[in-house]
Amino acid sequence: MAGLTTASLSTLPDFTRAAGAPRVAGIVYPMGQPLGAPGDADGQREVLRAALRLLEEAATPGELVRMPFDWPEPLHKVKWKGGTPPPIAEHIKRRPWLFPRLVSGDIPD
Repeated sequence: MAGLTTASLSTLPDFTRAAGAPRVAGIVYPMGQPLGAPGDADGQREVLRAALRLLEEAATPGELVRMPFDWPEPLHKVKWKGGTPPPIAEHIKRRPWLFPRLVSGDIPD
């Protein structure tokens, strides 16, 4: 609203859009690694450049763009490498019935 264009890089793009992010770059990478694998500087730069291009190319607020990157292994085989999982992951694990509501934009209080 103040004239500053913003975008979110998200591993849960539908949820991020439902939460009201103005522009969303959705990427199918493991949670906690939206830019890519640790130590993969070239891959991380590629993702970052693509996300920055979204700022130039996304014409409509609320737009969701799927990033053209694939994780090198099936996501269900990826082990969480961070310490504590993100709070949203723990919340959904305890209350999985809320996930469809969150994705649809029906954000509970």
